[in-house]
Amino acid sequence: MNSRYVQYNKSTLREPTIKPQIHKINYTKRTEKFLQNNLFEFMIKYFGEHYPNITEWYFNKVLQDVRESLRSIYVIKRSDEILGVAIIRKSVSKYHTKNPKICSFYICDEARNQGLGNELFKICIREHTCHKKGIIITVPEERLYEEQDKKCFKDFLKKYGFRKVNEELDKYRPEKTEYIFKR
Repeated sequence: MNSRYVQYNKSTLREPTIKPQIHKINYTKRTEKFLQNNLFEFMIKYFGEHYPNITEWYFNKVLQDVRESLRSIYVIKRSDEILGVAIIRKSVSKYHTKNPKICSFYICDEARNQGLGNELFKICIREHTCHKKGIIITVPEERLYEEQDKKCFKDFLKKYGFRKVNEELDKYRPEKTEYIFKR
């Protein structure tokens, strides 16, 4: 056998895996369809159960604010598949009485434990580290103790210096608690 050649069989030939990547999404004509369709479908799938008014919020606040650079959207994508999202409200004159907020943060199961959630969360924090009021995130009661490999989201927040500052019953849904964390 000539040593310049490597012998392959079916078990050594695999489809190349595409590594998921984090993208900041600005509102442009090119991204409009993605924001209005693909990302909206993702938001409904993973947030709709916890936030009944998500359609109104997403189209009337989020997309409008992204157009005006008042919110940032980051997505984790593998090819055209969305695996995670972070939506951040900035503290600007329109929201001067409010803290910057991580409005939405979710990583799909298949993208967890790869460091992507940590990387995305660090981006969220970095975007607001200089703000005097700190940054907040609200978490529905069902997601607070949602486990992935014996780790829950509350522990994830604690790791990044977030502490529970309040809880509000009926904030978004009747008889359900929303927990508010601040860093």
